[in-house]
Amino acid sequence: MIFSLYIFDRHCEIVYYQDWHRSTPPTRAKPGNILPAVSPLVTSNPPPPIQNRPRGLNPSGGTVVHDSEGGRGEGGGGRTGGGGGLPFDEEAKLVYGVVLSLRNMVKKLTGSPQSLFHVYNTPSYGLHLFEAPTGLKFILLTSPGLDSKIVRSALRTMWGPNGAYGLWVVGNPEKGSGKEEKEGLDSEQFRTAVDNQMRSLPFFSS
Repeated sequence: MIFSLYIFDRHCEIVYYQDWHRSTPPTRAKPGNILPAVSPLVTSNPPPPIQNRPRGLNPSGGTVVHDSEGGRGEGGGGRTGGGGGLPFDEEAKLVYGVVLSLRNMVKKLTGSPQSLFHVYNTPSYGLHLFEAPTGLKFILLTSPGLDSKIVRSALRTMWGPNGAYGLWVVGNPEKGSGKEEKEGLDSEQFRTAVDNQMRSLPFFSS
């Protein structure tokens, strides 16, 4: 099962986010702390309702959890963000920090700067990394135990010339040529293409 997709640029900035089977919605980012076109789910406006209190990633277990004060509140939480959870900009830094730390650990343990980190699994989720030659990092959170080669192949296809990124970012004069580093990647065409590609995968849902 696929939970969520993060794309980071070469400067470690989150430029795109999308989720599918996440149990609670992400908490909106603090104003001005992320690029404007990352995802409508995580921009700072409108303000979130007070009764909803979703949480972000649990650093120790990797799961998306509720707190002890009623979880999602009335109406199932919706997609408007949360009042007391981890802001999305901090969640994005946490995800990237985990990847960076594991990449450095792999290189130090193997003694080779060419050694690459691709995946790690916890009992709750798996984190898969595909890094493009341009420095873009595609990070996909899934259920644990999926074949890393298959997942990374799907991310590589997304980045390639016939994938969602190749067609709707590289081929889009409003998004390509480094403009994503100033405003993010989100567009209706790209989001739809990513969604279609993810839903076509055999491990999209359990």
